[in-house]
Amino acid sequence: MARCTDFPLRDSARVIIRLRSKAAGFRRALVVGTSYTGTAHQISGCEADAVLMGAALRGRGFTVQRLLGPQVTRARVLGAFRHLMRHHAKTCAHVVFFFSGHGIQHRASDDGERDGLDEAILCHCHRIVTDNEMRSAIDACPPRCAATMIFDCCNSGTITDYNSLHFNDDGPHRVTIGACRDGKIASQLRGRGVLTAELVKRLRNGDARLRALHGKVLTGGQVTTVTGFARHDSWM
Repeated sequence: MARCTDFPLRDSARVIIRLRSKAAGFRRALVVGTSYTGTAHQISGCEADAVLMGAALRGRGFTVQRLLGPQVTRARVLGAFRHLMRHHAKTCAHVVFFFSGHGIQHRASDDGERDGLDEAILCHCHRIVTDNEMRSAIDACPPRCAATMIFDCCNSGTITDYNSLHFNDDGPHRVTIGACRDGKIASQLRGRGVLTAELVKRLRNGDARLRALHGKVLTGGQVTTVTGFARHDSWM
Protein backbone atom coordinates (compact mmCIF):
# COMPACT_ATOMS: atom_id res chain seq x y z
CA MET A 1 0.00 0.00 0.00
CA ALA A 2 1.39 3.38 -0.99
CA ARG A 3 1.69 5.94 1.76
CA CYS A 4 0.37 9.44 1.18
CA THR A 5 3.92 10.81 1.13
CA ASP A 6 4.57 8.76 -2.02
CA PHE A 7 2.23 11.04 -3.98
CA PRO A 8 3.23 14.41 -5.50
CA LEU A 9 2.49 17.57 -3.59
CA ARG A 10 0.20 18.80 -6.35
CA ASP A 11 -2.42 16.28 -5.22
CA SER A 12 -5.37 18.01 -3.61
CA ALA A 13 -5.81 18.07 0.15
CA ARG A 14 -8.95 16.00 -0.33
CA VAL A 15 -6.99 13.15 -1.97
CA ILE A 16 -4.32 13.22 0.75
CA ILE A 17 -6.98 13.07 3.47
CA ARG A 18 -8.56 10.10 1.72
CA LEU A 19 -5.21 8.28 1.54
CA ARG A 20 -4.47 8.94 5.21
CA SER A 21 -7.88 7.59 6.09
CA LYS A 22 -7.12 4.33 4.28
CA ALA A 23 -3.75 4.03 6.02
CA ALA A 24 -5.38 4.69 9.39
CA GLY A 25 -7.65 1.66 8.90
CA PHE A 26 -4.90 -0.70 7.78
CA ARG A 27 -4.40 -3.88 9.82
CA ARG A 28 -1.33 -6.08 9.88
CA ALA A 29 -0.49 -9.35 11.64
CA LEU A 30 2.58 -11.51 12.22
CA VAL A 31 1.76 -15.17 12.91
CA VAL A 32 4.50 -17.51 14.09
CA GLY A 33 4.31 -21.25 14.66
CA THR A 34 6.76 -24.10 14.94
CA SER A 35 6.31 -27.76 15.85
CA TYR A 36 10.13 -28.13 16.20
CA THR A 37 10.11 -31.02 13.72
CA GLY A 38 13.29 -33.07 13.89
CA THR A 39 14.35 -31.63 17.24
CA ALA A 40 14.17 -32.86 20.83
CA HIS A 41 11.32 -30.39 21.46
CA GLN A 42 9.01 -31.69 18.72
CA ILE A 43 5.27 -31.31 19.28
CA SER A 44 2.33 -31.36 16.89
CA GLY A 45 -0.04 -28.80 15.50
CA CYS A 46 1.68 -25.49 16.15
CA GLU A 47 2.31 -24.63 12.50
CA ALA A 48 -1.27 -25.60 11.68
CA ASP A 49 -2.40 -23.24 14.50
CA ALA A 50 -0.51 -20.37 12.89
CA VAL A 51 -2.02 -21.09 9.47
CA LEU A 52 -5.51 -21.29 10.98
CA MET A 53 -5.10 -18.02 12.89
CA GLY A 54 -3.64 -16.31 9.84
CA ALA A 55 -6.68 -17.27 7.78
CA ALA A 56 -9.04 -16.03 10.50
CA LEU A 57 -7.22 -12.70 10.70
CA ARG A 58 -7.26 -12.28 6.93
CA GLY A 59 -11.01 -12.74 7.17
CA ARG A 60 -11.05 -9.71 9.49
CA GLY A 61 -9.12 -7.54 7.04
CA PHE A 62 -5.54 -8.12 8.20
CA THR A 63 -2.53 -8.42 5.95
CA VAL A 64 -0.69 -11.44 7.37
CA GLN A 65 2.99 -12.36 7.44
CA ARG A 66 3.82 -15.95 8.46
CA LEU A 67 6.93 -17.54 9.94
CA LEU A 68 6.65 -21.32 10.16
CA GLY A 69 8.86 -24.22 11.22
CA PRO A 70 12.57 -23.67 10.51
CA GLN A 71 11.83 -20.02 9.62
CA VAL A 72 11.18 -19.43 13.33
CA THR A 73 14.68 -18.35 14.33
CA ARG A 74 15.39 -15.85 17.06
CA ALA A 75 16.74 -13.33 14.55
CA ARG A 76 13.72 -13.56 12.25
CA VAL A 77 11.10 -13.55 14.99
CA LEU A 78 12.59 -10.67 16.94
CA GLY A 79 13.36 -8.69 13.79
CA ALA A 80 9.86 -9.16 12.35
CA PHE A 81 8.24 -8.40 15.73
CA ARG A 82 10.20 -5.17 16.12
CA HIS A 83 9.39 -4.19 12.52
CA LEU A 84 5.69 -4.81 13.17
CA MET A 85 5.66 -2.64 16.29
CA ARG A 86 8.02 0.13 15.20
CA HIS A 87 7.44 0.41 11.44
CA HIS A 88 4.11 -1.07 10.34
CA ALA A 89 2.35 0.35 13.41
CA LYS A 90 3.06 3.87 12.14
CA THR A 91 0.51 3.41 9.34
CA CYS A 92 -1.80 0.84 10.96
CA ALA A 93 -4.87 1.06 13.14
CA HIS A 94 -4.20 -2.38 14.63
CA VAL A 95 -1.30 -4.83 14.70
CA VAL A 96 -1.49 -8.43 15.95
CA PHE A 97 1.25 -10.90 16.91
CA PHE A 98 0.45 -14.60 17.30
CA PHE A 99 2.75 -17.38 18.51
CA SER A 100 2.14 -21.11 18.80
CA GLY A 101 4.95 -23.25 20.20
CA HIS A 102 6.82 -23.72 23.47
CA GLY A 103 6.75 -21.08 26.18
CA ILE A 104 9.36 -21.44 28.92
CA GLN A 105 10.64 -19.88 32.13
CA HIS A 106 14.25 -19.29 33.06
CA ARG A 107 16.11 -17.47 35.80
CA ALA A 108 15.71 -13.75 35.34
CA SER A 109 18.39 -11.16 35.11
CA ASP A 110 18.12 -8.44 37.75
CA ASP A 111 15.07 -6.78 36.18
CA GLY A 112 12.55 -6.76 38.99
CA GLU A 113 10.65 -9.97 38.17
CA ARG A 114 8.55 -10.77 41.21
CA ASP A 115 9.09 -14.52 40.96
CA GLY A 116 12.71 -14.29 39.83
CA LEU A 117 11.84 -15.85 36.46
CA ASP A 118 11.61 -14.50 32.93
CA GLU A 119 9.04 -15.89 30.52
CA ALA A 120 10.13 -16.50 26.93
CA ILE A 121 9.17 -18.16 23.67
CA LEU A 122 11.38 -20.91 22.32
CA CYS A 123 12.32 -20.60 18.67
CA HIS A 124 12.93 -23.52 16.28
CA CYS A 125 16.67 -22.81 16.52
CA HIS A 126 16.44 -23.48 20.31
CA ARG A 127 17.19 -19.85 21.12
CA ILE A 128 14.66 -17.71 22.99
CA VAL A 129 12.95 -14.34 22.79
CA THR A 130 12.31 -13.02 26.31
CA ASP A 131 9.44 -11.07 27.83
CA ASN A 132 11.78 -8.10 28.30
CA GLU A 133 12.65 -8.02 24.59
CA MET A 134 9.03 -8.26 23.54
CA ARG A 135 7.93 -5.57 25.98
CA SER A 136 10.66 -3.22 24.75
CA ALA A 137 9.38 -3.59 21.17
CA ILE A 138 5.75 -3.14 22.24
CA ASP A 139 6.60 0.06 24.09
CA ALA A 140 7.87 1.50 20.78
CA CYS A 141 4.45 1.03 19.14
CA PRO A 142 2.78 4.44 18.47
CA PRO A 143 -0.02 5.10 21.01
CA ARG A 144 -2.72 5.55 18.36
CA CYS A 145 -2.13 2.02 16.98
CA ALA A 146 -3.80 -0.84 18.86
CA ALA A 147 -1.60 -3.87 19.53
CA THR A 148 -2.77 -7.38 20.43
CA MET A 149 -0.36 -10.20 21.29
CA ILE A 150 -1.57 -13.81 21.45
CA PHE A 151 0.49 -16.69 22.87
CA ASP A 152 -0.79 -20.25 22.57
CA CYS A 153 1.98 -21.71 24.71
CA CYS A 154 2.86 -22.66 28.27
CA ASN A 155 3.94 -20.01 30.79
CA SER A 156 2.13 -17.24 28.90
CA GLY A 157 0.46 -15.37 31.76
CA THR A 158 2.95 -12.46 31.86
CA ILE A 159 4.89 -13.21 28.72
CA THR A 160 4.92 -9.55 27.67
CA ASP A 161 5.51 -8.33 31.25
CA TYR A 162 1.95 -7.05 31.76
CA ASN A 163 0.56 -8.34 35.05
CA SER A 164 -3.11 -7.32 35.00
CA LEU A 165 -5.82 -5.85 32.76
CA HIS A 166 -6.84 -2.18 32.92
CA PHE A 167 -9.45 -0.31 30.87
CA ASN A 168 -8.57 3.19 29.73
CA ASP A 169 -10.76 4.96 27.16
CA ASP A 170 -8.05 7.29 25.86
CA GLY A 171 -4.84 5.36 26.52
CA PRO A 172 -2.86 3.00 24.30
CA HIS A 173 -4.52 -0.35 23.51
CA ARG A 174 -1.96 -3.01 24.48
CA VAL A 175 -3.56 -6.38 25.13
CA THR A 176 -1.85 -9.75 25.64
CA ILE A 177 -3.86 -12.99 25.53
CA GLY A 178 -2.17 -16.04 27.03
CA ALA A 179 -3.25 -19.66 26.90
CA CYS A 180 -2.55 -20.15 30.61
CA ARG A 181 -0.92 -18.68 33.68
CA ASP A 182 2.81 -18.63 34.34
CA GLY A 183 4.04 -22.02 35.49
CA LYS A 184 1.10 -23.80 33.81
CA ILE A 185 0.76 -25.93 30.70
CA ALA A 186 -1.15 -24.98 27.55
CA SER A 187 -3.44 -27.72 26.26
CA GLN A 188 -3.93 -29.30 22.87
CA LEU A 189 -6.94 -31.20 21.58
CA ARG A 190 -6.66 -33.47 18.54
CA GLY A 191 -3.31 -31.93 17.67
CA ARG A 192 -4.47 -28.31 17.78
CA GLY A 193 -3.99 -25.60 20.37
CA VAL A 194 -7.07 -25.16 22.55
CA LEU A 195 -6.61 -21.39 22.79
CA THR A 196 -6.23 -21.06 19.02
CA ALA A 197 -9.44 -23.02 18.43
CA GLU A 198 -11.28 -20.86 20.98
CA LEU A 199 -10.11 -17.56 19.49
CA VAL A 200 -10.81 -18.60 15.89
CA LYS A 201 -14.33 -19.65 16.91
CA ARG A 202 -14.85 -16.29 18.60
CA LEU A 203 -13.53 -14.41 15.58
CA ARG A 204 -15.98 -16.23 13.34
CA ASN A 205 -18.84 -15.54 15.77
CA GLY A 206 -17.90 -11.90 16.18
CA ASP A 207 -17.29 -12.28 19.93
CA ALA A 208 -14.02 -10.60 20.91
CA ARG A 209 -14.98 -9.55 24.45
CA LEU A 210 -12.02 -9.40 26.80
CA ARG A 211 -14.01 -9.80 30.00
CA ALA A 212 -15.60 -12.99 28.66
CA LEU A 213 -12.18 -14.39 27.75
CA HIS A 214 -10.15 -13.45 30.81
CA GLY A 215 -10.05 -16.32 33.30
CA LYS A 216 -12.08 -18.63 31.07
CA VAL A 217 -11.42 -22.30 31.75
CA LEU A 218 -10.76 -24.12 28.49
CA THR A 219 -10.42 -27.81 27.63
CA GLY A 220 -7.69 -29.45 29.68
CA GLY A 221 -8.24 -27.10 32.62
CA GLN A 222 -6.09 -24.28 31.30
CA VAL A 223 -7.17 -20.81 32.40
CA THR A 224 -6.78 -18.00 29.86
CA THR A 225 -5.07 -14.75 30.84
CA VAL A 226 -5.70 -11.27 29.48
CA THR A 227 -3.30 -8.50 30.52
CA GLY A 228 -2.38 -4.99 29.49
CA PHE A 229 -4.37 -1.85 28.73
CA ALA A 230 -7.62 -1.83 26.76
CA ARG A 231 -9.57 1.09 25.29
CA HIS A 232 -12.71 -1.06 25.08
CA ASP A 233 -13.90 -4.56 25.94
CA SER A 234 -12.59 -6.12 22.74
CA TRP A 235 -9.30 -7.51 21.45
CA MET A 236 -10.29 -7.09 17.82
